[in-house]
Amino acid sequence: FRQWREIIDKRSENNRAFELINLELNYLASGIMNAANIISIDTVVLAGDISYGADFTAPILEEKLHERSLRRDRLPLRVIPAISKEDTSILSAANIAFNRFLQV
Repeated sequence: FRQWREIIDKRSENNRAFELINLELNYLASGIMNAANIISIDTVVLAGDISYGADFTAPILEEKLHERSLRRDRLPLRVIPAISKEDTSILSAANIAFNRFLQV
């Protein structure tokens, strides 16, 4: 597989694709929970390539996040796709610049 889109599109017909999705979601869940256990967040927004197929991956990721949470008494984290899927790198750069402007 060369792209996330290809893996998502082949998930129902290829066991390896499904295994790769599960592996990627495990990595994401671990990273996200490391952050969520330190800072208070209630929603995770998937942007860029990983947002493709979010209708399939978001519920699985939410479950994995709940399993890893140190604070299961809190509401579970929501996982949603970003609204704008085009030019996410430009939006990310603009966000960084804007945040630095606010900190000055």
